[in-house]
Amino acid sequence: MGLVHTSSTVGTSVVTVVPVATGGEYNFIAIANNGSGTVYLKMVPSTVTLTASNGVPLASGASLLLDQDVTPILVAGVSAVCDTGATTTIAVQAY
Repeated sequence: MGLVHTSSTVGTSVVTVVPVATGGEYNFIAIANNGSGTVYLKMVPSTVTLTASNGVPLASGASLLLDQDVTPILVAGVSAVCDTGATTTIAVQAY
């Protein structure tokens, strides 16, 4: 499993913000939306393209904390995108 500690700008193109874990699973994931726009997250292993219509919204100033010590649930990583014309900045930590 890798260590992730980064800040990223998210726009209208889908980006991976937490890569698929290799050599184990993540025990903890924190994603904070530090920007001004809403970001939409995809946290499931599917072939459906992430959009603002089908992603899980994380509003400006909001955070998502996942403690997966018992049963890891995010085994496919996390992707993010903003709606048309929007951008935001997110901070991510995972181990």
